[in-house]
Amino acid sequence: MKKNLFAALGTLILLTIFCAPSAFALGFGVSADYWIPTFKGDLRVDNNGVVGTEINLKDDLGISNDNIPGVEAYFGIGNHEISLAYSLVNISGAKNIDKEIKFHILRIQTLNPN
Repeated sequence: MKKNLFAALGTLILLTIFCAPSAFALGFGVSADYWIPTFKGDLRVDNNGVVGTEINLKDDLGISNDNIPGVEAYFGIGNHEISLAYSLVNISGAKNIDKEIKFHILRIQTLNPN
């Protein structure tokens, strides 16, 4: 009888500990991220049956795969949390294209100065 009472009391205590609402919980911390994205994409503008030139954003425009660092700080009380995150994203590219481009209804002849 005593074993059953202690087992029931122990189970009740464990359920109370693990199932109690966390109204007074407090949490804070900092984390760091490091993204390694792969940039790829194609662009083409068509108009009324005129098929535009397909441009590869990475190869034709020279956009590179740059890694992106980031940091986050967070603070929380109970069910409320506030976090601040910062990531420096700078994606750019420049390259001379040596092919004709049909864009919308325009034909653009590009010249490579090399």
